Amino acid sequence: MLDRQLSAIAQAAADTEADVWVMAPMIATRPEAAHFASLCAAAGLKTPGVMVEVPSAALTAGSVLQEVEFASLGTNDLTQYTMAADRMLGPLAGLNDPWQPAVLRLVQLTVEGAKTAGDKAVASAASPLRTRPSPSSSQALA
Repeated sequence: MLDRQLSAIAQAAADTEADVWVMAPMIATRPEAAHFASLCAAAGLKTPGVMVEVPSAALTAGSVLQEVEFASLGTNDLTQYTMAADRMLGPLAGLNDPWQPAVLRLVQLTVEGAKTAGDKAVASAASPLRTRPSPSSSQALA
């Protein structure tokens, strides 16, 4: 199914002058990133990327990002998987804070890995990272 989706994206892009970037979610390893990049290349898509939202991808970002052109941080999932806290369980809400020191360390490792991989772009659209940390998180960072 992914082949057909990438082909459809490439066909739609061919009808415009848009610079189309495509991104795969839940990439955990370098071979997965390489496979996605090869599928994109076969479809004629020049800018493949990955969503860094599992700890393994963040921990090995320097390697994973060698295979693609950019990454986006999925801080909601990255936080959930790092803290082992289901977002739907209210009692665990305090753990689902992207300002948790462990999550921030994974974000830092991702950015450092992107630099190692050749200054790959790393973006995050998560609004929690654009606001101030909670008092408990800032104390933990001190």
